[in-house]
Amino acid sequence: FYYLSRRDLKVTGFKHREFRTIVVWKKESEDKLIVCYNDTDDLDEEYPRDPNVVYGSSRTIWEYKRLAKVEGIPQTRVKFVARVDVAGS
Repeated sequence: FYYLSRRDLKVTGFKHREFRTIVVWKKESEDKLIVCYNDTDDLDEEYPRDPNVVYGSSRTIWEYKRLAKVEGIPQTRVKFVARVDVAGS
């Protein structure tokens, strides 16, 4: 699926930032899931780019790993790695 996000950086003179990402996931085992968000221009035809917005670039990777329950409560370890370029002004 796709994730489109527009952010107001709340800095005077800065335009809004938009990120267009495709989301891919893979279940590596019963206890491990990886989700990756990566730049895409797949939606440019359906949703044309706004010339008043600066387009940023990002890649994020999430790794979820099931851990042993603690006193009957399910536990999950999450690893998160991100690279974000908010671009322009």
